[in-house]
Amino acid sequence: GVSQELETAKISINLTTRAEEINFEIENSKADYEQEKCAHKNGSIGQKNVKQQLDLLYPEEYDLEISNKPKSYKVNLTLAAR
Repeated sequence: GVSQELETAKISINLTTRAEEINFEIENSKADYEQEKCAHKNGSIGQKNVKQQLDLLYPEEYDLEISNKPKSYKVNLTLAAR
């Protein structure tokens, strides 16, 4: 989502592990043209595929939160440690 914004793109990645869970959080800024293009879009095929894979691999052992804001996109995934 930030490939066209080489000078101003921001990406934040945070990985936290605990005995009972692993938390992965990533947030990236959106290019101006992406802000306009995605303002009305709700979900995508990619998101649906990721959720299906998580359901297969970690049934009832994960929490996925996706936040699609006007200027940023954020994903927070928590997996139960096995």
